[in-house]
Amino acid sequence: MSERLPESGLPKAQIDNLIGDFEQQLLQMQRALTEGEVQIRQVAQLQANFRTQLLPLAMVQPAQTAILTEINRHLRLLSVDATFLQAARQPQTRQQRIGRIRERIQQLLGFVQALTGQDETR
Repeated sequence: MSERLPESGLPKAQIDNLIGDFEQQLLQMQRALTEGEVQIRQVAQLQANFRTQLLPLAMVQPAQTAILTEINRHLRLLSVDATFLQAARQPQTRQQRIGRIRERIQQLLGFVQALTGQDETR
């Protein structure tokens, strides 16, 4: 029988898979940034997946609400950064925007690590 987290009723393995999928999407975006640039639609898809799969956990797992709220906020900022990157015409400006997106993705990965760290303490 799979372990269930009491607050959500979801099996822990399912929550871990959702978090792992989100982390993989961030890593794919990080690779895409290295190979070229992040597309606005990639960011929009990442936001949509987060909002439908992970954000609802905030309702049933109050301990994770702060982290999930920060992830949501940083995803909105990532969307703005991607829009600015797409609009940038000067190479120096593009490099600055790419650097900012890299930092934002690293911050998001840190939040994912915090989520998995909280799960391990349960």
